[in-house]
Amino acid sequence: MGLYRHSGRVPITGLILCSLLLTPLAIFGGAAYSAAMVFLPFIKLKWLISLLFAAAAGFIVGKVCLAGKVRNRGFVILATVSTMGLAYYVSWGVQRFWLVVGELGFEGAIDNVGLADLLPLSLAAWVTWLFENGLWSMRGGADTIKGWPLVALWGIEAATLFVTSWTLALGTYGFRPFCEACERWTTLDVGIAELPVDVDDPAWAEVRDGRFEALRHLKINPAEDRHARIDLATCPECETSDHVLISGVVYAVDKEGNLTANETPIIEYLHMTREKTNELREFAAELNEAVELMRADEEALSEEPTDE
Repeated sequence: MGLYRHSGRVPITGLILCSLLLTPLAIFGGAAYSAAMVFLPFIKLKWLISLLFAAAAGFIVGKVCLAGKVRNRGFVILATVSTMGLAYYVSWGVQRFWLVVGELGFEGAIDNVGLADLLPLSLAAWVTWLFENGLWSMRGGADTIKGWPLVALWGIEAATLFVTSWTLALGTYGFRPFCEACERWTTLDVGIAELPVDVDDPAWAEVRDGRFEALRHLKINPAEDRHARIDLATCPECETSDHVLISGVVYAVDKEGNLTANETPIIEYLHMTREKTNELREFAAELNEAVELMRADEEALSEEPTDE
């Protein structure tokens, strides 16, 4: 037994799929994003569009890498940075086109702006002009933002795009085990059992060593704001890629009064034999049955009439 690790493989088919899907996404998405930045009137709305565009791009990158059976998180990061980098470059390259569209319409923009604006030297000249002259002001002010304050805003925009897309791509891609024998992702069965125990119970060390009978020795914590959740990742086509994920879940109320769940991995995809998997499922079934009986007893007690 041991913890799962990706093999690091990037199939040729996955590489081709990423190239065919993510390149057009970057080009057309970058052009659309640039148009939004030019025509939207409010700075807060521009920032919101940056977040949404980056989140959508990151989500798509993660999904494409999953579809391409990529087993390398480093490649996912590279694909995200490359996609967002190309999109950001295109958004700069077509910015002047959209500005001319706003003044002269599409026909005027086509007549006055060409593909040469996408060349690095042309783009550098455009950025230099913006640095020296600026383009817009904030909150309707008379002073146009230019120079280093403008560079600072560009930096915030770039950080928003790259950090958000990176985060969403890795979150979407996840860390679900891949069955190398069957060339497919495993299926995740979430929450086969919820244990009312703490994440720092010493018995977890025995569970990490594959002694799942130690689950019965975990000390019960009656607090209702926390539990340990057991998930199972299995391959539908074979019995050699079973893994267990156990997470500590703590509930808390945020500043807005919303209930949030914070998850902490206790055991992150420990490999198991099918025999151990069946034992764990039996234990989960027994535990869930016991919990249902306890809840039924509590409801029965609460419904009993009391003497006045």
